[in-house]
Amino acid sequence: MSENLIKSQVTTELDLALSLCGAEGISMNGQHFVPDGTKGYFQFQFSHAFPQGSTVYQTGLHPAVVAKSHKSLLNQNINYEHQIASYHSDKDVRDRVIGSVVAVDFPREPAGGWKLDLNAAPPAITGIGVLFKQTQGMAKIMGEHVSSKRKYTVSMEVLYPLMPGDDPENPNNFAGFAVALNGKDPKFNFSPPDFIQAGYEYIPADKAPDDLVATFSRKKSRVVAQYKGRKVHVLMGGLNNPVHYAGAGVVAFGAEPPAKIVRLAASANGQLDELAESLLATFQK
Repeated sequence: MSENLIKSQVTTELDLALSLCGAEGISMNGQHFVPDGTKGYFQFQFSHAFPQGSTVYQTGLHPAVVAKSHKSLLNQNINYEHQIASYHSDKDVRDRVIGSVVAVDFPREPAGGWKLDLNAAPPAITGIGVLFKQTQGMAKIMGEHVSSKRKYTVSMEVLYPLMPGDDPENPNNFAGFAVALNGKDPKFNFSPPDFIQAGYEYIPADKAPDDLVATFSRKKSRVVAQYKGRKVHVLMGGLNNPVHYAGAGVVAFGAEPPAKIVRLAASANGQLDELAESLLATFQK
């Protein structure tokens, strides 16, 4: 995989207090995941489609891109605070893998194909992650009862090429730009009707003028400027190109508001109330 691919660490709100399933486990798509003394499970939703799922970094994903790419998340690592050594070549960082993604799902394509729809709930990836209780700081976590007053986040780690040539093996795979219309007519001729209706125009990266491309910082992996007074979002994967889900991190900052954990499964052990503060302290370190 090309070193030019951009790594987007997109954080999303993760509500660990929505449901505790005890020892019953979690089911999805005919699979049933039961916790035990060394592992627990949580079900989550993230990677909501643009524009409702756009991040504070002004990046987003077209639903067709998520549909094409979501299975790459299966069996990827779940880490704590993106503590993966290969992500931090300039720092002394030790890997802190705390689990893995064991199941993923995404809705079927609707009749008429994937389109932007401001009047409907945006489609999102639903996944199940396993957490390894025997890893450092995680031994007791999945047995806890979590306070509904506390929230944490999960961050999707996405690899994608921004411009043509960033991925030499796939030269036609690149991102695009969604630029707010601000009530005016589009300046370019690349936009599907649903984009115009949603208030944006679309420009593929290979057709984007230099000053539009310059609104995105590769170093920061985010949009850092407007384009002629108009808000810009980078669409990872453009309209229909694949991206690669490289993993997910549990972090302390949320950037995708609609994301959440649907339920948490931990072995019933009679220590739920006693261990609640241990969970909070673990993720606050």
